[in-house]
Amino acid sequence: LFFAHQPPGERLFLHQSCVESLEPGGLLILEAFAKGQLGYQSGGPRREDMLFSSEELRADFSGLQILLLEEMETTLSEGPYHVGPARVIRLIGKKN
Repeated sequence: LFFAHQPPGERLFLHQSCVESLEPGGLLILEAFAKGQLGYQSGGPRREDMLFSSEELRADFSGLQILLLEEMETTLSEGPYHVGPARVIRLIGKKN
């Protein structure tokens, strides 16, 4: 999933559906804007409830073995609306 930002009620359903769709041993890879993105001007939702925290993702993907969960600053260069420093969160989870 890349930058699939949903309102909170829809987010959990989407994330649970992704977990259910994985075969045992399957991987889910996610990159999205973190809540800290509100301080940047490089794109993403302008509503904090549509951004992610490590705690929310850990809870949403509790059915997976979390192999990587990190929040970091990166530099975007993805067209005219996503350019410059950004705060992102990355998750890799494995279904056992």
